[in-house]
Amino acid sequence: MTSTIQVNQGPNTKGNRPDTGPSSGTTSPTVLVIEDDRNFRRVMKRLLERQGVRALSAESYEEANALLDQGHTPDAILADVILPEGDGRDIARTLAGRLPGHTRLVFMSAYDAEELSDFGTTVNEHYISKTQGEAMLAQAVALALTPAEEG
Repeated sequence: MTSTIQVNQGPNTKGNRPDTGPSSGTTSPTVLVIEDDRNFRRVMKRLLERQGVRALSAESYEEANALLDQGHTPDAILADVILPEGDGRDIARTLAGRLPGHTRLVFMSAYDAEELSDFGTTVNEHYISKTQGEAMLAQAVALALTPAEEG
């Protein structure tokens, strides 16, 4: 099954981020994927790229932080909730705090909401289950690249 993602240019259309990295020269939306499972991370990166989204990937906070140090400015961060270094939500929020403008955060996990609560983790409205396959990715990217409502 193939999912199609309607790509909304998100923050780039408002001029918050002139480019996505030091040598990119592109205005395609960029998503930073933080996922400790190498195979899942590679699959997600490929699926994003097939949909015209520039995908950056990192296995850890350190790798993600290094990408930001290199000048990359993702429009969205798609992070695993449970990472070896700790809560992926805290890690993503820390990284987003380093970026100009508004960076959308979407969280994912193979665990369901009940299982996550056993870890002391609660799920917010920007949560996607990894078990949904390509449909999950399409939903995550659409959510990540939709501009936040002003409120």
